[in-house]
Amino acid sequence: MNKKLIMALAFSSLLFATSCKDKDKGSAPTTELAAVTAESVYFVKEVDSKSTYDVQKPTRKAGDETIFGGRVRIKWDIPVDVDYHHINIRYNVNGKDYLHQASAYANEAIISDLLAKYGDITFNITPCSKTGVEGKTVTVVAKASPVEKQNRIIKVAFPLSENDIWTDNQEKSEGPMKNLLDDDDASFFHMDWHNKTAFPHYMVFKLPNPRKSFKFFYKDRKGQANQYTKRMEIYASNKFDYFKFDEPFTYEVGVKTKAKGNFNKDTFNPITDPKVQGEKVALLDRDLAKGNGAQYVSEQFVMQKPAQYIIVKILEGADANFISLGAWKFFDEKTAVFDPENGVDETQE
Repeated sequence: MNKKLIMALAFSSLLFATSCKDKDKGSAPTTELAAVTAESVYFVKEVDSKSTYDVQKPTRKAGDETIFGGRVRIKWDIPVDVDYHHINIRYNVNGKDYLHQASAYANEAIISDLLAKYGDITFNITPCSKTGVEGKTVTVVAKASPVEKQNRIIKVAFPLSENDIWTDNQEKSEGPMKNLLDDDDASFFHMDWHNKTAFPHYMVFKLPNPRKSFKFFYKDRKGQANQYTKRMEIYASNKFDYFKFDEPFTYEVGVKTKAKGNFNKDTFNPITDPKVQGEKVALLDRDLAKGNGAQYVSEQFVMQKPAQYIIVKILEGADANFISLGAWKFFDEKTAVFDPENGVDETQE
């Protein structure tokens, strides 16, 4: 058989199959939507749970809980003889296509999660049968109402280096304390397990500058189930004069480390010691991480006065003499005024 004839027959068969498939879906709705309009609106939710949509941005009243912009309302008249199952509303924002569907019984639709900066948005409104066959499309254009500036909480991390850390109980064969800062799940810090001494043990962190508040996060060593902390106390001070935090805290045998001076872990009192004169921030003995890479995030602590040194006193661990850790970070939470229309945090308090 002629090759061209074979191709022609195959194409005809494809058209026939497609035609049959379309017929299986039934016919398109014949009802046309009338009086279709689109406008920007604001959603106002009041304390008493009442809610309204306003075309103009309302003046905020004491009873208004929230006012939301970023919305367009599309309205139409419901025809007398409705033969469509639902209405498809298609639009494109920033190169991405979206579909919103409305019931056959509805006479309006609210399109949300928009921004005024998108400018004029084209909406294609189409009646659609139950099987997905669409009727005649009506096109309207509208710009969304502006979205108000919002307060949101952001995290501010405190960068630390190996110059800013110290412990009285570093294991010399493995797990230097600087590993707490490297964001590597495989690394870890290990307290001394060769020359075991009972708790308490201490870790000291020097923050970049004095802070009035902070939170902290820590993660237990991955793969170790019985080296976690059971109880700890947190202290804050503006000095720790047993040595200067101006060189890395090293741990190898024979290598110079930060001098301990006459630091004695068993008699040291972070509050009364004249070299520290700190304040107690918290006793933590509940809901702490329990080994195997488990994590803990503290509440936000607020000190009586700004402090740059955070002293962690380990009182008890799953092991009687030491703990190991995978990570330790300090950060704070601040309120930022976020402008969704510009995509930036404008101010921080």
